Amino acid sequence: MTDDGLGMVETGDKGFLEGQYKAQMVCRFDLKAGVEVGQVQTALESFARDMSARGLIAAAGPLCRRYADTPMDTDPGTIRAYSAVFFFKDRNQLNESYDGLKTMLGPVDERHHGVLALIESPIFTCFEEID
Repeated sequence: MTDDGLGMVETGDKGFLEGQYKAQMVCRFDLKAGVEVGQVQTALESFARDMSARGLIAAAGPLCRRYADTPMDTDPGTIRAYSAVFFFKDRNQLNESYDGLKTMLGPVDERHHGVLALIESPIFTCFEEID
């Protein structure tokens, strides 16, 4: 098994992440004018590490850029160029994370607002793993 430090673990024969995290949130967004990818990547990593340290997420995936020019991308209505995925051990942790962000002050809140200051038009979609 390998671990990237944010909890993303290759699990071997059971499959990548299968059964580890029961909830996930996919964040799709664009970058604000003048913002570079590296700025967002650094901000997201800092935010994810703080959220993980506080038990508000189980893991986070990398910043991803959309392949809109492939036939596999069949969502012409959602025009967002970037995404990141946050993983939660269950729905309770997902909801606790949301509640925590609404009421939190301090480093995590600053990092959350730091990410939001770099992106625009965010869409947040949550999913649960089917047993």
